[in-house]
Amino acid sequence: MANPNISIVGTTAVEGIAPNKLNFVISISEPLSSEFKLNYSTFNGTAVSSKDYTTATNSVITFAPGETVKNITVDILNDDINEVDKDLFVNVFIPKSTTFNPSTTDLLVATARGTITDTLSATNTTVLADSTITDKNTIENLTLTGSDNINGKGNKLNNILTGNAGANLLEGVDGQDTLDGQAGADVLKGGLNNDTYIIDSNDTIYEDTVVGAGIDTVQASFSNHTLGANLENLVLIRNSISGNGNELANFLTGNNFNNSLVGNDGNDTLQGNIGTDTVNGGNGNDIFIIDTNDTIIEGIDGGIDTVSAALTYAIDNSPNLENIQLLGTGNFNAIGNNSNNKLIGNGGKNTLAAGRGDDILNGGSGDDSFYGGDGNDLLEGGLGNDTLKGGLGDDTYVLNNPEDINDSIGDYTDSGIDQVNSVFSYTLPINLENLLLIGTENINATGNSVANSLIGNSSDNILNGLAGSDIMAGGLGNDIYIVEQTADTVVEEKVTGIDTVESSLNYLLGNNVENLLLTSTAITGTGNELNNYVIGNSSNNNLIGNVGLDTLDGGLGNDTME
Repeated sequence: MANPNISIVGTTAVEGIAPNKLNFVISISEPLSSEFKLNYSTFNGTAVSSKDYTTATNSVITFAPGETVKNITVDILNDDINEVDKDLFVNVFIPKSTTFNPSTTDLLVATARGTITDTLSATNTTVLADSTITDKNTIENLTLTGSDNINGKGNKLNNILTGNAGANLLEGVDGQDTLDGQAGADVLKGGLNNDTYIIDSNDTIYEDTVVGAGIDTVQASFSNHTLGANLENLVLIRNSISGNGNELANFLTGNNFNNSLVGNDGNDTLQGNIGTDTVNGGNGNDIFIIDTNDTIIEGIDGGIDTVSAALTYAIDNSPNLENIQLLGTGNFNAIGNNSNNKLIGNGGKNTLAAGRGDDILNGGSGDDSFYGGDGNDLLEGGLGNDTLKGGLGDDTYVLNNPEDINDSIGDYTDSGIDQVNSVFSYTLPINLENLLLIGTENINATGNSVANSLIGNSSDNILNGLAGSDIMAGGLGNDIYIVEQTADTVVEEKVTGIDTVESSLNYLLGNNVENLLLTSTAITGTGNELNNYVIGNSSNNNLIGNVGLDTLDGGLGNDTME
């Protein structure tokens, strides 16, 4: 008859807390038709016999016919010393000169560790065995010893499953598990949740495709490993080695040596860490986290790729890279190329300079300088006192923080139709054409000497185009339009508030505007089909209500009202 598989599982007990006993569970793999006896003995780990626990030597545990599980206990000796965690071990033997052990010495078949702690916070127990083990639901960690080809299976907790020198099958089941096969051709199955696999070249990983299988990480210590199906992340451990991604969105991480990382398909993130590394994103929109010694390889049509670096970086000679993100708080610079770049600053003082593409430049918290180059660029200063120059093309400047009031915006003559988006009241500098008020505050927009487009937000705005043939659209809210040129145009939609035109010229109210105030030397003011309020100035005015129930107020002067 073949020997049954025998296993033992230990636990953790707290010194001074009843019942002051360590419980061990001994199991046999199948019921037997006759009585079956095993011997067990304790031996010291960091715990000391007769000081920390009661010794057991060649004690006997008896399985009745059909029984497969028995419990044994080891008494803990309580003392008044606050100690670190200590452990002891229990060995299980098949007695000599028996049916299952005809030899002349007892046969060691299983070992388990028990932990004694002085606190209630210690819950991890490591199980060591030379047989197949299934973790109980109160045990986190499992270690297989010896060199037999045996298996280990976790539970619903976050398990650490460690193999031995043999070929093991480790199964994580639920929980965020770590599986390390050690030596041998091991098979690792993480199951549900975010699992970590520590592998060598002989190991095989099976990862589920079901919902809840998680984001999984492989740690490899050998070269040229390629992530298998349904695995997302790869970490290289030890030595100058290489690693490859798969078709998923991978995170590939090197070590402190010289590594080669290839993303293949998918939107990948590649980080070489310390060392002279080569990173190749392959297809997809990839992110390269680099240092000064790294080399990036990126092919044509390889996606929209981003370099993230805590250093000054230029892609002007790298036409297949598009974006730069500066990391940290150092005073670094980002230099773009002729593609459509996105350049992002950090917490330091940065210079962001783009090329001929339609670029996005976004500063951090420092005092930054932006140069958009050619193309239709978007420049957003962020915090700090920034200098923004869009260059050629139709550029947009975003002032979306109150602190941006100290930003300096400049553009070249005849450099396109440029726009400022502002959360505070703003007056357009020279060579800028359009102004858009954003946010929800009651703020104002003022133009300059050229033809401007001024657009309000959802609140009450004052729009003043100054010189030039301006277009003013207030949007929602009770808006005021200051008209100083005959070619100025006021645009109002229906049901957008009670709006007023203040005009220094003879003026006829346009659609959807309710009120008219004549300023300066204006003579004639004419309403529309709405119920208007038309107010004159100190001159002799001619006020015409037109259709609607109108209110006419001439003010000073000899006025005519119709």
